[in-house]
Amino acid sequence: MCSSDLIFDNGETVTLRQIRPEGASSVTVANAVAGVVNRARLAAAGIEIVGDEKSFSLNATQCGTAGVQVDDIIIDSAEVRWRVIQTSQATLDTRWTDVCRRQV
Repeated sequence: MCSSDLIFDNGETVTLRQIRPEGASSVTVANAVAGVVNRARLAAAGIEIVGDEKSFSLNATQCGTAGVQVDDIIIDSAEVRWRVIQTSQATLDTRWTDVCRRQV
């Protein structure tokens, strides 16, 4: 089984809307894992906490070469839109870990 075939408990399929200067595109990411954010880490990074934040872990290979950037949008399986406010690669660059804020 390769890393892109891994299945995570509570994984969901999300849409990643990649917003770039040359235009926007969407990719589907399976087995995205949502969780709570580390509020102390956000505060230390100078990110204002408003209470509607959530973390997502996305399979990097499914995000393509454009990856994930701040201001991209993740649309979860309940059709809730989340704006990426912080992102980094983790787990030997196989996952994007993203802190997002709910959009109204």
